[in-house]
Amino acid sequence: MVNVSDPGTKRLDVAGLATFSGALFLLILGLTRGNDDGWGSAFILTLLCSSAVLFAAFVFAEFHQDRPCSTCRSSANPAFTGVSLATFAIGAGMFAMLTYITLYLQDLLGLSPFQGGLRLLPLTVLTFAVPLATAIWPSASHPGFPSGGLLLSSVGLRSCTG
Repeated sequence: MVNVSDPGTKRLDVAGLATFSGALFLLILGLTRGNDDGWGSAFILTLLCSSAVLFAAFVFAEFHQDRPCSTCRSSANPAFTGVSLATFAIGAGMFAMLTYITLYLQDLLGLSPFQGGLRLLPLTVLTFAVPLATAIWPSASHPGFPSGGLLLSSVGLRSCTG
């Protein structure tokens, strides 16, 4: 695989980077502090509203850039949309699973956090090994034919949960 650079790159999209990063920071801070401070508290509502304003500023900034870091045109491409949805589904399922697996390993099996972490290490190995092992599949198959990545991931997750 060859690393390809964009010869038309002129500068970093600072407005897009700042607004999107700020919006995500405020959103995550609001969501993680919501239970402690109360979902109706002024602090949480300010964080969530500020996040929404920054997301709107991000969309506005991206529509007014010559070379935006994110375009809505990408979502018109079915392959891009499919990969994005599959990545979201895998990520959401995996992170939701990890919460319960760590509780299971520590509370029910009596393992220490270190011992539980050691048992979850194979998941990180698969994160690096599977893309390398399956890199040839997309070029060897028809673009409309699924490569089976989601199937492999679900089999792997099922075998981990037992």
